[in-house]
This record gives sequence, C-alpha cells and structure tokens, in this order.
Amino acid sequence: MKKKVTFIITDMSSGGAERVLSIIANYLAQRTNIDVKIVAIQDDLVDYPLDERINHFYLECKMKSKPLRIIERVIKLRRIIKDSDVVISFLWFLNIYTVIASLFLNKKIIISDRSDPANEVKGMFSIGRILRNLFYRLPDKIVFQTLDASNYYPNAIRKSSTIIPNPISPYLPPRYSGERKKEIVAMCRLAPQKNLTMMIDSFEMLVKDHPEYRLIIYGEGEQRQELEKYIDQLRLNEKIELPGFKNNIHEKIIDSAIFVSSSNYEGISNSMLEALGMGIPSVVTDCPVGGARMYITTNENGILVPVGDAKAMYRGMKKIVEDKDFSEKMSKKATLIRNDLSVDVICKKWLELI
Repeated sequence: MKKKVTFIITDMSSGGAERVLSIIANYLAQRTNIDVKIVAIQDDLVDYPLDERINHFYLECKMKSKPLRIIERVIKLRRIIKDSDVVISFLWFLNIYTVIASLFLNKKIIISDRSDPANEVKGMFSIGRILRNLFYRLPDKIVFQTLDASNYYPNAIRKSSTIIPNPISPYLPPRYSGERKKEIVAMCRLAPQKNLTMMIDSFEMLVKDHPEYRLIIYGEGEQRQELEKYIDQLRLNEKIELPGFKNNIHEKIIDSAIFVSSSNYEGISNSMLEALGMGIPSVVTDCPVGGARMYITTNENGILVPVGDAKAMYRGMKKIVEDKDFSEKMSKKATLIRNDLSVDVICKKWLELI
C-alpha cells in the first residue's frame, strides 16, 4: 500500500518556499512509490512545473467572516490529514493551522520554518508569535534551513528540529566563461524585506565610476511604484530596469557581471544559491538568519557585506568590476555548491524524515 504524503502551502506561485516544495514533491512522485498531494489554501496559482502524478488542489473556504473562515479551514484540513500518512507544511502560519488540524489524529506531522523567526512574526507579544511558540512544540519534526534559525527557539522546540538547506535546481545552465555583460542583476520580491533602496544607492555610487553598467532587478511586489519613484528621483531611469518576473531567468542572467542581494533577512535565498551555482560573482548581505554565511566565504566564492551598508556593497561590486582575475577565480569556486546542494542530496534528507 502506497504511503500518502500531503504538502500544505499557500499556493504554488513564484516564491522560494514554493520552489523548494515543488522540487521535493516532484522528486517523491518521480523517484518513489509515494502518493503525493499538494493542498493550496490561498489560491490555485501554479508557477512551477508539477509532475502529473501529483494531486494538486485549492482548498477553497467560503465563509466571509475571518474567524469563521479560520474554523472552516481547520475543519477541511483535518479531513485531508485523516487520509494522509505524513503531512508537511511550509510557512509559520500554515504550520500553526496544520498542527491544530492534526491534534489527536496520530499522523506524522513535519513543519518547515522558511524565514528568520525573529522577523517573520512582528511583535514580541503578538498573538501569532505566542501561538507559534506554543504549537511548534507539538509536531514530530521541525525543518529549519539554518542552525541560526533553530537556535532562535527554546530547547523544547529545538529538540525536534533538523537542518535541511534548499536544493539547487538541476536545470541550471553551466557556468559562463566568456566576456560578461555589463549588467548587475537581482532576483527577488519588490518588498521592504529586500532593502532594494540600499541596493540602488550602492549602484548609484558604482555607476559614477563605471557608467557603462546597468542594474536589472527581476521580480514583482508591493514596492514597485515606490521603487520606480526612487529611481526617477535619482535620475537613474536609463540605468536601472524593473522588468518583472521572467520564466527564462537563468538564460537572461547567466552571463551577468554581478549578482546582488541586499536583504535585511532571509531563510536561505534561492536566487543567491542559483547565482552561486551558475558562477555569477555575487555580493550579498550577511543577513539573518545566517543562510548567506553558510555558503559564502568572502573573497573566495562571493562577497558578504553588512546589512544596510550601501558603501560596503559598492566596494564589493567595484572590486569585481575592476579585478577580472579575482572575479573569474571567485566564479569558478562558487559553482562547487552544486555538489553540496544537489536535488538528490537534499531530497534524500527529506525522504529520511518521511
């Protein structure tokens, strides 16, 4: 009899948690005899390819009042969990839903925290934080991306934890070895967490020294208009582009001169891992919750800079632009991460939990 594994997520749109879930679900469907189900509680968007053997559906809730909708969602999730052997939820608020819905059902529950726990729930005494710290004591296993994330919690939660980083896509193109375009790229949501004004400030410094370079920030988000206005104020409209999401993103950035990430906090940035895997020289903030420093050693396979330090990011980009031998050496070493974070290596760790 097939083991039944159910994943619970908001949706399968273009996000880091969604990308990781799609890789794990596809691996289980293609490489094992496990029956895989994905339950989306927000909408039926699917931006990542899913194997045809995966049963993906949207758990629609019709109650208009928020309290009643929460109750409806828990009841419907409980019915689904009853028909599962293992349930895996991603994101802190869905983890709470899943744990509540599974109470006394004697099912294996695995929850996965995907960001910086100190920042993902605002307010030391908020209801969300109190509920998270209470219900995180109950699942069979908690998966964190970094040791720093695990160490944030008390021992009562940490004792059930394990560390599994993100896998790198097996479809990344090989490292580009020719003359690189004079483009600096970023891939992220246009959101305050990403501190894109700091990135723009650092680029403004660089472009004064090297006016031939452009900055291209791929992604969408609630800050688009604000960032467009900021770019306009700095008169950088001809130097900075915000082209939105692109399906063929790897083809577009493979020969870029630099990848940058200016986040205030992250779990582990998928875009950073992919940039390293493709050998794009990278300048990244050393932000909580420690994902960048797990995989970047400054001046060896990338450059780490302090959070919020535009001048340090400028100096990192300037060094890469002006020292081609340094850039090439760092690029070659960065691609070694493909071996450590291959889909086989990471998905086998998940399979051991299941």
